[in-house]
Amino acid sequence: MFIREAHGHALAIACTACLMYCNTLDGSFVFDDNPAITENADCDPLKSDIHDVWQNNFWGQKMASPTAQHASYRPVTTLTFRANTWLHGMNPWGFHVTNVMLHSVASILFYFVALEIHGSDTPRVVSLLAALLFAVHPVHAEAVANIVGRSEVLSCIFMFASFLSYARGCQGQSTNAFWMALCYICTTVAVLCKEQGITILAVCVVYDIMCLSAGDPLKVFLELDSEYVYQELLDEKIQQLRAKRLSPSDVLENPTKKNSGSHTEASDGQQTSDHASDDQSYSKQKTLPHPCENEHNAVPTKYFDPIPRIAVYVFVVGCVVQQRLLMNGDETFTVDEKTNPANHIEDFKLRTLTKGFYVTLHGWLLVFPYELCCDWSSYGIVNIESYRDVRIAAVALCAGVTIYLCWLALDISGSLPRVLRAKLATGIALVVFPFIPASGLLLEVGFVVAERVLYVPCAGWCFLLSLWAWHTWTRHGRGATGGDDDAVGVWTPRHALVAACVVLLLSYSATLW
Repeated sequence: MFIREAHGHALAIACTACLMYCNTLDGSFVFDDNPAITENADCDPLKSDIHDVWQNNFWGQKMASPTAQHASYRPVTTLTFRANTWLHGMNPWGFHVTNVMLHSVASILFYFVALEIHGSDTPRVVSLLAALLFAVHPVHAEAVANIVGRSEVLSCIFMFASFLSYARGCQGQSTNAFWMALCYICTTVAVLCKEQGITILAVCVVYDIMCLSAGDPLKVFLELDSEYVYQELLDEKIQQLRAKRLSPSDVLENPTKKNSGSHTEASDGQQTSDHASDDQSYSKQKTLPHPCENEHNAVPTKYFDPIPRIAVYVFVVGCVVQQRLLMNGDETFTVDEKTNPANHIEDFKLRTLTKGFYVTLHGWLLVFPYELCCDWSSYGIVNIESYRDVRIAAVALCAGVTIYLCWLALDISGSLPRVLRAKLATGIALVVFPFIPASGLLLEVGFVVAERVLYVPCAGWCFLLSLWAWHTWTRHGRGATGGDDDAVGVWTPRHALVAACVVLLLSYSATLW
C-alpha cells in the first residue's frame, strides 16, 4: 500500500513539475548560457577532449590560470552539457527538456526527504504538500529556465540522495557502512556539480543529532538533565517489557504477571505509580514516534553514536575543501564594483549591513516570490550608506526571526514537543546551510541577489510550511472547538487551512505562467 501510494505521489509531483515549466522549452541560449555552453569548447565533443573537462573551470578556462576569470569548478554539470551536444547539437530545446526533467527528479527526491524528516507519525500527504510547493515555487524560474542553472538542480539532486543515504545509514543500533559511503560519494558528486553541495553534510549532522537525541542535543552530549536521563531509563524499561510481550497496561491490570507474592499497601501503591509513569511514557512513544525510528520501533539509546559519524564528516569536509583550494592555486579572484557593489564599501559595518540586506531580500523572495528579476546587479540595489536607513530594520527583523526559530528548535525547556523541535531544526538547517556559501557574508560572490541560489534553501522553506500546516491541523482536531468540526456547512480552521494551501499552490503556479 505504501509503495503504491508513494508511486502515485511521485507521479503527481513529476507531472506537476513538468507542467509548470513546459513553457520554457521554446527558449534559447541567454545570458550566461553563451559563455558556459555555446562558447565553451568543453561542451562540444568535436572541439575538445573529455579530459579537458576535469582540468578547466565552468567556463572552459584552465583552473589556477592567470587568465581565468572564475574559480567555479563544476565538471559533472559540464559533462551533461557535453552529452546534450553529442545527442542533438546546440539545439536549446534539448537542453531545456533536460532541465525540466531534472527539476522533476529533484522534486520527487525532495518528497522522500520530507517523508524521512516528517517520520511515520505524519501522514504522507503532508510530505506531498511540501514536494508540490517545491515543484511549483516561482523562485526556481531562473534555475530551471536558464540552461546554465542546471548546476543548481543537479547539485540539489545529489544532495538529496546524500541525505537519504545518510538517514538510511544511521537507522538502527549501528551505522551501516555501505549507506554512509554512498552518502559521501553523492556529496562529492554534488560538489562537482556546484560547490554548495558540501553543505548537505551539515544538514545531515543536524538531523543525526536531533534524531538520536529526540531533539535535545545539549542534554544528550552533556547529560546535564537528570529528569531527561530518568526518562530514557523508563523508555528502556518499556522496551524490556515489550520484549517479553507485555505492555505497561497489562502489568497494571494484572500486577501478579510481573511480581508474585504478597506486597504491602505502600509497596503496591509505589509499584502502581511506577507503572503509571511507564504507561505514560509508552503512550508518548506511540503518539510521538521518533523521526528516525527503525523498523522495530526501537529508539536508539546510545547517546554518543553520532560522534563517529560526525568525525568522519569533519574529515571528509576537510579533504574536499583542501582539494578545492589546491585547485585554485595562488590565484585570487575579485569581483568588480558593478557586479557586487557591497564588496567595495570601505566601512565594515555598512558593508555588513548591505550584505545583510541582500540576505534579507533572498529570504523575502522565498516567502513572497512575486517580484522576480533576471539580473539584480549593476547597482540595482542601492547600498546602505547611513545608519538611519530604514532597510536596517528589515535586516534586524530577518535576523530576529531566524534566531527565534533556532531557539524554538533548540529550546530544552520543553515549550515544544521533542519530535516537533527535531523536525523544525532539520528544516531550518536545510534553509540556512546551503545558502551560506552564496550569502556573501563569508566569501565574495559575483552577484547581488540571485534567485537560482535559493533552489536548495527553497526545499527547507517548503518543508517548514508543510510542518506548520500539519502542526496547525493537529491543533484544530475534531472536537477541539467543542463541536463536530466535520459537520456539513460548518467552516472550521481545518477548512481554512486546506483553502490556504490550495490558494498558495495556485498562486505559485499562476506566477510561473
